[in-house]
Amino acid sequence: IFGYLAWDIWAPLTTRFLQLVRKDEAMALNALQRAYVVMRTLRKLVVYGCAKPYKSTDHMNFVEQLFQRLRQCLELRYELKVGSATPGTATILTELERFVIKMMKTLNELMERHSVSFARFVPVALEFSFHYVFHEGTALIFDAGDRINFKNFAIQALNMLKGIMLSGNDSISAPPEGGAHIEDELLASAAQSQAKFFTAERVTYICEKIVTHYFLLTQQELEEWQQDPEGYDQDDGGGDAWKYALRPSVETLYFTCFTQHSQVMIPEVLRFVRRAQQLQLTPESDLKAILLKDAIYNAVGQAAFHFFNKLDFGAWLTSQLLAELRVEALNFRILRRRIIWLVGHWVGVQLPRELRPLAYEACLHLLRPQEDMPTRLAAARTLNLLIDDFEFMPEAFHPYFPSLFEALFLLLHEAGECDTKIVVLGTMTLLVEKMSEYIEPQALQFIAYLPLLWRESEEHDLLRCAIIGTLEQLVRTIRDVPEPMKPFLYSVIELSTDLQVSDFLCLIPYAIHFFLFIYNKNFYIVESVLSPAGNTEYPVSKTWNVCVDSWPSTQVVTIADNT
Repeated sequence: IFGYLAWDIWAPLTTRFLQLVRKDEAMALNALQRAYVVMRTLRKLVVYGCAKPYKSTDHMNFVEQLFQRLRQCLELRYELKVGSATPGTATILTELERFVIKMMKTLNELMERHSVSFARFVPVALEFSFHYVFHEGTALIFDAGDRINFKNFAIQALNMLKGIMLSGNDSISAPPEGGAHIEDELLASAAQSQAKFFTAERVTYICEKIVTHYFLLTQQELEEWQQDPEGYDQDDGGGDAWKYALRPSVETLYFTCFTQHSQVMIPEVLRFVRRAQQLQLTPESDLKAILLKDAIYNAVGQAAFHFFNKLDFGAWLTSQLLAELRVEALNFRILRRRIIWLVGHWVGVQLPRELRPLAYEACLHLLRPQEDMPTRLAAARTLNLLIDDFEFMPEAFHPYFPSLFEALFLLLHEAGECDTKIVVLGTMTLLVEKMSEYIEPQALQFIAYLPLLWRESEEHDLLRCAIIGTLEQLVRTIRDVPEPMKPFLYSVIELSTDLQVSDFLCLIPYAIHFFLFIYNKNFYIVESVLSPAGNTEYPVSKTWNVCVDSWPSTQVVTIADNT
């Protein structure tokens, strides 16, 4: 089946498309769409349909053919974009890009699931990816103004480079014990290809291109910053974001370069740091210089732990960074946000204790209402890292605590997005925990605001979970809950354990944990609290059973005996 689909259907259709695209657009489009449908099936057969593809001549020839077709399609795409447009050009371009991405995904999935089979193609895959995202081939996916016009392809190519580089510690370069002779040869050959490709000069070149090109904020990103400040600042670099977004994919490749080639990367990035230190900016400095500094600071922060004892961050902070953070020019908001982000990344590396008050002052400065939202949120995240660090000292932080808590409270009130409120609320909750000896005046104001926040969060389960966690921390901290607030606490528990509420499964573990704490603290327990499911037709025992696994067994027994 595979051979028939690959050589009797897919290959002729692809050839037919390439031949007809300049003669008959309608026929060419028809051939391309059919080739794409077949490609979807071939992708599944290559990745999941064969245990050892390297033993199949058809499979190996097909993978080799993919690289050739990719080059042809990328060249054709470039010609169509720069040539004279016809009515069908836009449709063909869209379908052609889908076809290219499907082929790239096939190669990447083969690399992930069948590393031994992919080992044969490591040399061509390295040259292919490097050529199009870092070298001469970039002309095919970038406009004249260095604006990328085929982002999804760049993501796939960057991920291919990263995957091969990471496999240097894994299956491509390390033959399995007892493996067959041919597998050993394939893996050894792949390891040699990697060593030959990733020379010091090549790694240096990749580092320079990442920092001076891919790390620069684009005009589109700056427009998103302006149009949707809260949405722009959402942290999307975690999880599998590197598979689907350009910046996370570049950042993961950059970090992989550090883990695999730190001896080359560290001196190269330090060279950029010296360049940034020599570049003195003024409020009148042009945007290009500011963006370059932002990219360099990003490069340092992304690999902060690799610069332990390699970079005197304290001296750099006091001699340059804090001064740049105080510049109020409009474009300097880019650097203000990046510098406070960099401070946060350095907290767990080597931030001297005597410099932490300067970091607190910097956070307070950037939490001002007149600062833009992404910068304020970056300051809130950095403050969270500072107070969650094992070297945090409440006594040293106390002079800054009232002002910072008030600034966070104002930010929480002004934030409109659920994710933003969760970030700020998390920082405030941590402050309540760490500053329990000094919190009571601020806590009363905070707890009075939470009923309003609870009403506003009706459609946001995660925010309500965060509010319940905050309530528990506040109750732990203050000596007694104000009498007017007790009905609110009880109503939160009752609503969150109501089996008729559609989102009760999300809320109930937090509510039960909060209820247990209140019960053990011997607050006045009204009947609605003792029967969290009392406003439903379900018996209390069913509510307990939903979350019994999350309770300490001794507390479960105590509750059962008393109720």
